[in-house]
Amino acid sequence: MMALLMACPVCFGAADSEQVQAAKVGVLVMLGFIVPLLVTIAFIARSWARRARALDGKESAASDQPQSAGSAQSFLGFTNRISAVSARSAVDLKT
Repeated sequence: MMALLMACPVCFGAADSEQVQAAKVGVLVMLGFIVPLLVTIAFIARSWARRARALDGKESAASDQPQSAGSAQSFLGFTNRISAVSARSAVDLKT
């Protein structure tokens, strides 16, 4: 059964022929291009993962800190202005 699966010497060629040597060199050249490319992609993915973790840590630390008094006052001032405008609009709609 294995004899049927193996290539005959005419198809395969002699082990020391120029075609076989060229095929072996071609495989090595392709590996020489593909392996560094895959390693580069892996390093880029790793650096993106590290940056994402660092950014997530900074965002969670920032959300745990209380707001400053100035930003809280400006927020309250903004909500007061919104309520005043909506109250005036309600009065305008009634008339």
